[in-house]
Amino acid sequence: MIIETENQLMTRLSAALLLVITILISSIAIVLAKPVLITIPPSQFNWLQMSVALICLVLMELFYVLSKNSPLLKAKKLLLYAALIGFCNFTVVRWIFLVGLEHLPVTTHAYLVNFVGVVTMFLSIIMVKEKPHLFQVLGAFLSLLGLTLYFSAPIDSSQIFGVAIMTVGIVFLAITNNLIRKCLLEFPDTSVVSLSTYAIVLGGLPIIIWGLIFDLPSLEVDQYSMGVIAANGFFSLALTLIVFNLALKTLLSYEASILASTGVIFTAVFAVILLDEPITLLQISGIIILLAGIMIVQGYTHLLKWLSTEK
Repeated sequence: MIIETENQLMTRLSAALLLVITILISSIAIVLAKPVLITIPPSQFNWLQMSVALICLVLMELFYVLSKNSPLLKAKKLLLYAALIGFCNFTVVRWIFLVGLEHLPVTTHAYLVNFVGVVTMFLSIIMVKEKPHLFQVLGAFLSLLGLTLYFSAPIDSSQIFGVAIMTVGIVFLAITNNLIRKCLLEFPDTSVVSLSTYAIVLGGLPIIIWGLIFDLPSLEVDQYSMGVIAANGFFSLALTLIVFNLALKTLLSYEASILASTGVIFTAVFAVILLDEPITLLQISGIIILLAGIMIVQGYTHLLKWLSTEK
């Protein structure tokens, strides 16, 4: 059994905290997007925010390369990783999740997306050879219990197609998480800005080109909606992608993925503040249980260190 040093624990804590803060910020943009999506189709919103994210990441990459005098990604295997990550995350997952949203209620859709953490956990055993501790498995399922309480609406038979296609998307997103972790373990000196940029260029550009060809001629977006789209493109896509990739240099793939479930909590809080949406006692109970599960998944190493000290 491996017990982490104090420095390693602090590094993990810093990575987790940075990811949570980023998710908190992006949750505000996501909540603001809810009323905008009433007037703008999700497919248009998707390629527009992806365009903003791509532009931001390309500019960041150029600044990084010029300021650090750093070479662009050149290793063939590293480019292959970026292509696979981009294809899975931007070409496949984004499209599948949009199709799923057309066949499922928003709450059901959000509930299913949060199964990514558990799927990532089990795929990490195969793809990255990182086995979760029993405490982490229990914490992951406790998180799912909290999510089940939060999204209490049952799934009926008319939603079977939506659930089926979402399952495919969840698997691809879990594969994405493990591909990023595997890439950063194999190429530890890789810039997360470069990896994020190449991934969105290789995987997201086809979606953007499709939008420019078929949507741009009839596109009508007001100034406020464009501002919300830009905020989601920068904070929810570009910044979150960089920070998530950075966290995966330290955290295991499923740890980062389950930690991302805190977005449900922040979204609920900001929806109450900004949109006056109600929150029930059952949802609050779900949030508390979800937090307990996340704390178990993230804090098991502290527990192991304490137990070893006691001995």
